Amino acid sequence: MRKAAFILGILLIFGVIVSNVAAQDETFELDYSTGIWINADDTPTGIGTSEIRWGTPLAGQKSGYEFIGNDGETFAAGEEFLIGEFWHYNWPISGDTITWAQLRITLHFSDPPISPDPVFTYTFEHDETPNRDDCDDCEYSPCERPCPDRVTFPDAYAEESYRIGDKLYTLVILGFKDSYPGGTTVDEFITQEQENNRAYLVGMMTSVLVPEPQIRVVEKYVSPDGDTWYEADEPPGPEIVAGTTVYWKYVIQNTGNVTLTDITVYDDQLGEVGTLDSLDPGETATFYAEDTAQLGQYINVATVEGYYEGARYADDEGDLSYYKGVAPDCANYTVTYLGKTESDENTTFSYEVSVDDDPALSHWVLELSACITEDRVVGAGPGTWEFGKDPTTGLWGIKFETEIEPGESVEFYFTLEGKWHEGSTQAAIKAGPSVCYKDTEGPVCNNPPVAVDDEASTETKPPVAIVVLNTD
Repeated sequence: MRKAAFILGILLIFGVIVSNVAAQDETFELDYSTGIWINADDTPTGIGTSEIRWGTPLAGQKSGYEFIGNDGETFAAGEEFLIGEFWHYNWPISGDTITWAQLRITLHFSDPPISPDPVFTYTFEHDETPNRDDCDDCEYSPCERPCPDRVTFPDAYAEESYRIGDKLYTLVILGFKDSYPGGTTVDEFITQEQENNRAYLVGMMTSVLVPEPQIRVVEKYVSPDGDTWYEADEPPGPEIVAGTTVYWKYVIQNTGNVTLTDITVYDDQLGEVGTLDSLDPGETATFYAEDTAQLGQYINVATVEGYYEGARYADDEGDLSYYKGVAPDCANYTVTYLGKTESDENTTFSYEVSVDDDPALSHWVLELSACITEDRVVGAGPGTWEFGKDPTTGLWGIKFETEIEPGESVEFYFTLEGKWHEGSTQAAIKAGPSVCYKDTEGPVCNNPPVAVDDEASTETKPPVAIVVLNTD
């Protein structure tokens, strides 16, 4: 029966990616903005530049529009930033005037690195009023010098989004304000005569993380000792003595940008390896398991799953590891038959059992013929002994419980009532998790054989020179 896998999980933090909406300490960088007047009626001068002029001056200069862009600004998410200044140079003129003009605005950001640059086009309506003697005769107010003109700003501004990496940035043009910072958004601009009038175009940037849930098995390792780890992605992998403990290490990582919950690691051979309540973006977790190594080529695959908002995300392909289970080195153990002696109608058989290297021998069993029953055993030693079938080795006979350390040898004996012939048999050695079988000699049945009970007589003996894996 296979041992239950032993599991241990340890978190190792590689890095944390901010989840949820835009981080409050996130900042953006506007390198510059520009504004070019691209069209107007009545052909003012300056189309294609940042300033246009029209009319014949009556006092001082022509009337005109100018847009002065921002030379650069750093601002926080959700904070207003200046796109540029709109100027109306309102001076008394005669002759042609405009009724509308179209402005193209370009913004260049270094953070976020939006490409191509955002471009917006807006149309301004213009009402050039005649100059009067009294403000009471003017159409618009407030009036300082008759009569003020009116510039009507666009009734809608842009809101555009840009996907960069795992974030969605939204640029909102809020509109024109009467002052900056702060101020009130206005949809029209009453500009005083013989004055340079200014309004401020402002915007705002926000970002939100686009959820990209993802989890994977970064690597699966195998080890013969729990200390030296092999990736073992290709067969045959490291050699591990069959019957000894084999260890696995599973490294998983949240490779997405949101926290996953209900994490479970699976092994296709061991089943569920372990669980974790949650795993943040960038974090890794390491799980361990162990089992009894099997003989021959072995492969197992690790997979992992987690959940985000009720949906399952998994690495179902996973990562695999190999090892090759090899037979234990039975050359470290010897069973030497020392011979038999006869006296007083009894026969004593003697053996020397030696251990050259780890692991220590915990017990050994000498196979006896089915005709030998426990009541014929006069004595045995040293140490304690048992008679019957050994569940560990599968042999029927006499079991010696004496432990033998590496580099030591111990002589054993047992005495049977009666005269017994010598013949071929086998001994089984239990050392650590392994079992080794050795050819030797021992008592065989006289002719005729002595009757034994049915259970003993029907026992099946394992063949000589095979390996049996211990699973206790």
